[in-house]
Amino acid sequence: MSEILGKGAFINVDGVLVARMRTFSLTINGEVVDATAFGASWIKNLQVINGWTATVEGMTDLDSTEQTTLRDANVDGTKLTAIDFYLDSTSCYEVDLITEPEAGAYISSYVVNAENKNVVNFTMTVTGTGNLKFTN
Repeated sequence: MSEILGKGAFINVDGVLVARMRTFSLTINGEVVDATAFGASWIKNLQVINGWTATVEGMTDLDSTEQTTLRDANVDGTKLTAIDFYLDSTSCYEVDLITEPEAGAYISSYVVNAENKNVVNFTMTVTGTGNLKFTN
């Protein structure tokens, strides 16, 4: 089994590299409901729906016009349907438009951090709508 090295992690939007990632954290949540029949001795639970969010830290490139895509999507509330989170050159999480044509992602927060003697960074939270798939 091969390991994935995240040193080359990046974000693509519409097939264009828009940012390099320093950290990527993905949470996939399943909502579970109680489906216990009346009079049963044991609880029966079913996972009925999934959702996902991601937190990304990256380096801000003020000369990159492509990076404005992320800031603008946050400000405008634009749903990004072709956003891919590459962990290396081939392994990525991407919105699954085949399984769910209305799938996408919203940039629910976008924060810029500037510290003395450090590269200017951004941190953003991405909230998914619809399916997400992993491609390796």
